[in-house]
Amino acid sequence: MSVYPWVVLIHVISAFGFVMAHGVSVVVLFRLQGERDRERICTLLELSRATLNPMYITLILVLITGIAGGFLAKWWRMGWIWLALAVFFALSFVMGRYGRAYFETLRSALGIAAPNQSENRAPIPVTAETPEQLRTLIASGHSRLLAWSGLGGLAVILLLMLMKPF
Repeated sequence: MSVYPWVVLIHVISAFGFVMAHGVSVVVLFRLQGERDRERICTLLELSRATLNPMYITLILVLITGIAGGFLAKWWRMGWIWLALAVFFALSFVMGRYGRAYFETLRSALGIAAPNQSENRAPIPVTAETPEQLRTLIASGHSRLLAWSGLGGLAVILLLMLMKPF
């Protein structure tokens, strides 16, 4: 029995897991746009932070199983898999550059420790002292750019994997 179907199965399950875990941050991103209460904003940011580990674990599994599947099926001679990998990394860059920076800026403004910050260290000093400053920071999130680039990038990768156009 070939191991390829198992790798594909793990790849698909990991992709679903990634979308589920990362979907929480997308919902939080849009929910923040209308939120004004500092405590509720902090709660939303903590909810988003709680999904980071599952999101990164499943993202790594998607990458590993995608690469392994490419070798098992000898897809590396085809252009579609290279383009899918390029879109994957471009999407990761955009999400990291804008999404992570946005959430870290908000956490910092509210005095919440960054996800990789030790529990023993004091939080970064509050920079959003007024509700107006906080609203400005929240509005600075590129929510539509992030959502559309994420959805579009996933759609392109899925199209390439299903159609294998070249």
